[in-house]
Amino acid sequence: MKYYCGIDTGGTFTDCAVIDETGKITIAKRPSTPEDYSVGLFNALDACSERIGISLETLLQSTEHLFLGTTVGTNALLQMKGAKTGIITTRGHKDSLLIMRSAGRSVGLPIEKLLHVSRHKKPEPLVPRRLIREVSERVDWKGGVYLPLNEAEAEEAIRSLVAEGVDAIGVCLLWSIVNPDHEKAIKDMILKIAPDVFVSCSHELIAKRGEYERTVGTAINCFIGPTMREYVQKIEDRSTKLGYENPILVLQITGGVVPSQEVIQTPLYTISSGPAGGLTGSSFLAEHLGYENAIITDMGGTSFETGIIYNGDPLTASETVINTRSSAASAGWMANPGVSMTAKTTSIIGNRPLFHNDGCRMRSPHSVATREIAPLHAARTKQHVPSSMVSSQSRGSAAVAGGGVRSFSWSWTPA
Repeated sequence: MKYYCGIDTGGTFTDCAVIDETGKITIAKRPSTPEDYSVGLFNALDACSERIGISLETLLQSTEHLFLGTTVGTNALLQMKGAKTGIITTRGHKDSLLIMRSAGRSVGLPIEKLLHVSRHKKPEPLVPRRLIREVSERVDWKGGVYLPLNEAEAEEAIRSLVAEGVDAIGVCLLWSIVNPDHEKAIKDMILKIAPDVFVSCSHELIAKRGEYERTVGTAINCFIGPTMREYVQKIEDRSTKLGYENPILVLQITGGVVPSQEVIQTPLYTISSGPAGGLTGSSFLAEHLGYENAIITDMGGTSFETGIIYNGDPLTASETVINTRSSAASAGWMANPGVSMTAKTTSIIGNRPLFHNDGCRMRSPHSVATREIAPLHAARTKQHVPSSMVSSQSRGSAAVAGGGVRSFSWSWTPA
């Protein structure tokens, strides 16, 4: 028997859904483990395998594809629990990250806060000014080298950041999108001087004009990079030991998936990937049900995100906004036209329906709050469908058992 596994790691719960080759779906729900999210993931997988009646090893050895959706990076960003990050930039542009755009104080704010301009405040910078270094170099807009890279300054900048104890270094130089040679040279120097430090270059992440947005994207990638690298690597290592032989496929903000090894280098694109994936699935469901327009919401314990389907197509955005930080990382500009949204984030505790219509209810038990902040009273949940699967009809029920929710079988029946 062959299986396909979908897993969603949230701040409070980890949901798992397994489909066998006959189309039968088994789902399970287990508490997430913030101290090591990979533990909760394998607990959920183990719960599914127990329900099916096979061992975890047999399940993974027979799994064709293992799909992973995760809010680990998003939660680290929203809670400001990321890596100590340094930035290297072109001389004279040290304060770009701090100055922001003119709308930096208000972008992403709800209307009731937009009305009180005098109360607007900039968010705390992901990288403090003392951890930003400048190097002498300049590339013009055509890609010509106006001023060669001062390698002595670059080496001094790297060594000073390493001495500060940074876990990650982002490199964002002017016009690197048309000529990345200087960024590549600095990256090579970092890897030689401090091979254990996580490194991101803006030209590898965001091939788009906009110095501020590229810098924010690079800073975010570094901020969540070490956390995501450790999380994904643990999953890869253990799943391989248990017999899984194929790449783990991780959900992206485009609504599609990429191999986990790519995510280790570019975790930025997992930010808001859950809602984007939900929007992709909901688009399919809305078409099946005959709805051209729909509002899709995703409420977790750390963030609340929305997406819109208009005239049968998901709306896309050219940037993603989180806590008034604007990053150019989204599907709106990528070569692969996926799904994206500008996300408004806030902390909300409670359950929520994702989609309602006559005879159809779709629910998703994302984290109601990070377990360390506000544990979920699981007895309040009754009949939920994991966000790793999209449904139009659920069969069975969940019950509280041993601090988690007992797994149950579930099948999808088209209308």
